[in-house]
Parts: sequence; structure tokens; C-alpha cells
Amino acid sequence: MLVEWLKGLGQSLPAAGESRCIRFESSPELWLERMGDQYVLALPMAPLPSNGLSGVMLLLLQVNSPMSALQPTRLTADSSGRLLLWLPLEELASPEACQSACDLLHSAYGALQPLLQEPEESIVIQTGNFFV
Repeated sequence: MLVEWLKGLGQSLPAAGESRCIRFESSPELWLERMGDQYVLALPMAPLPSNGLSGVMLLLLQVNSPMSALQPTRLTADSSGRLLLWLPLEELASPEACQSACDLLHSAYGALQPLLQEPEESIVIQTGNFFV
């Protein structure tokens, strides 16, 4: 269950309107927040790119596609324009499912973060399937 997984990390379930910061040694921190009857696990990213490259925007939009390899991860922006990866977690989720959710968010972060860097002289082109 979610509470067991959090206990192993020295955390407790957040109450409604509260959040918990979950830190890992070599990965970006995650935030767990209670929203209604469910919990949301989120990973803050960079601000929305100001360069407006249409290819970058299209790749970012594909995260929310039902065909995305990153499903059930979702991408949104907060009120300040900062991108946020998130996914729902049920209170009855097993510790393995909770860790898998963290791993998926960190994997998505690793795939998307290079797209959010200001372009230099050349843009790295990835090969293989990126999302679908």
C-alpha cells in the first residue's frame, strides 16, 4: 500500500491540501499531493520553452496521447508556466506499483529534459521510438 511505501522512505501520507517531497539520491525530487480521494505523484520540470520550436511543442503534446509509451504519465503546466509531469496513485497501490510510478516519472523526465534545454548550435536527434 502507498502508506507502506512512504513509511519506507520516512514519509507519511499527506492530508487533503498537503504535499510531501520525496527525494532520491541520484534522481530529481518528486512531490506527492492528496487531491480529493486520490493522490498525485508529480515531478516539476523546466519552464515552458520560450523558443516555441513547433517540433518540441509537438513532442511535448504527445506525452498526453493515449498511444504514448509514457502512459499513464501526464504533462501539464502550472500557473507560472513551469511544466509538470504527473500521474495518479491510489492509496491501495502496492509498494512495487508506487516505485514503478516513480521510475516512470524519472524515465519520462530523462527523455523530455533535453528537449527543454535552450538549443545550441546543433540539436541532438534521437533514434528509435520516442513515444509510440
